Amino acid sequence: STQSTWDEGLPVEPPQAVEEEHMFWVNPEQHQALVRRLQRAAALGSDPDVHIGLGVMHHMVHNFDDAIVNFQTALQLQPGDARLWNKLGATLANSSRNAEAVVAYNQALDLNPGFVRAQYNLGIAYTNMSQHAEAAQHFLRAIAMQTASAPQHERARAAETSAEMWNVLRSSFTFMGRPDLVERSQSNDISF
Repeated sequence: STQSTWDEGLPVEPPQAVEEEHMFWVNPEQHQALVRRLQRAAALGSDPDVHIGLGVMHHMVHNFDDAIVNFQTALQLQPGDARLWNKLGATLANSSRNAEAVVAYNQALDLNPGFVRAQYNLGIAYTNMSQHAEAAQHFLRAIAMQTASAPQHERARAAETSAEMWNVLRSSFTFMGRPDLVERSQSNDISF
């Protein structure tokens, strides 16, 4: 487990990070020190959490190829983790490997059909491939899932998140050359 790996003298604390004007910045020396510690931990055994940590650390600095390798290694050890499949998909998409991202997102959805973020990310991947009709279908599904899954006391927050999804959906309709669908979707009603 991750805890036994950390108990062998590897610090648990992540590098210090600060947020500056919507930009996440990590101290490079601290980042590299943590990556080296995680690499040593990975050499000690086959803990998927260590590989996930390495994947996240590599993703943070846009070292997507190494992040992909680490997420794939973690998935060999933990193939039923829908969130991990989504992380792999996001990393593939960020490295412009959208067709591969679609496969990863679909795997996440096979494992967890109600995974709103994976459904939304699938729409983004199709958008990146200029397959706007397919993207729109996934955005509509994500909106429907978001609305249906929100408990009554979280409906306002779900509506806010859905508002962002509605805007992306309308962009897909625009790229499809369908101003009629843009207009009909202005009500933010899934039954339009």
